[in-house]
Amino acid sequence: MKPYYLMLCCVLSLFCSNLFAQGDDRLKIKSGGEEEVAARVYRYPDFKEGKVHFRNGAFGSSRMNFNLLLGEMHFIDRRRDTLALTGLDKVNFIAIEADTFYYDALNDEFLEQVASYGNAVLMVSKKYKYSSTHKSAAYGQYSATQASTSLNNIQADGRTVDLSPDQYALYVKSVKYFMKANGGDLIPVTKGNFLKVFPNHKNAIQNFIKTHKTDFDKEEDLKQLLSFSSGL
Repeated sequence: MKPYYLMLCCVLSLFCSNLFAQGDDRLKIKSGGEEEVAARVYRYPDFKEGKVHFRNGAFGSSRMNFNLLLGEMHFIDRRRDTLALTGLDKVNFIAIEADTFYYDALNDEFLEQVASYGNAVLMVSKKYKYSSTHKSAAYGQYSATQASTSLNNIQADGRTVDLSPDQYALYVKSVKYFMKANGGDLIPVTKGNFLKVFPNHKNAIQNFIKTHKTDFDKEEDLKQLLSFSSGL
C-alpha cells in the first residue's frame, strides 16, 4: 500500500486497560496496565488476507482485520506493526477473503456487505459503543457511577473514558442494517423504507412481512425480505 494512504496507529497504546471475559455483545474494559487487545474485539479471530481497492484502480494487499471497538480497518505491515488504514476517501472497497467492506463517509463508519440481490444490497454496521462506567462496590461487585478520579483513560468509540483503578467501562455491541436498491442512496433498514424503495409493490411486501413475521433485527429475515422485494 502506498505510504500516503496510511497512518501509523499505535493501536495497543489506546487501551490502557484489561478486557474482562464477556459474551460477544458486551465488553468490560478495566483500568490497569497496557495489554494486547483481545482477539474478540476484531471481526475475525485472526488477521486474514485482504485487498484494498482504490478509486483510481490501484490496490494494495496485506493481512487485515476490522476493529469493532475503534471502528477502524487494521492491517499488518512488513515490519509486523499494526496500522490503521487512512485516506479512506480514496478507497472504493476492501475485500477480506470472501467479505466486502465499504466506508460510509457520511456516517464515518465501515459497513460490511452481507447480501446482494441484483440491484439490491444489504449491509451491516457492527461496533462496540460505550454504555456506562461502573465502580467497585461491596463484596467485589460493581455499580453504575460517574468516574470521579481520572487515573487512566480509554480512547475508543470516538470518545475518551476516564477510569480509576476500581472502575470499568461497559461497551455494548451495536448492530444496524442498511440497504441500497434501484440506484438509490444507502438508507437504514426499516419497514417504511422498504415500502418507499419498492413503491409499486407495497401490498406484496406488507403481506410478506405479515406472513413471515419479519424481524427487522434479524439478518436472515432481512435477507429473505430483500430477496423477495428485489425480485418483484
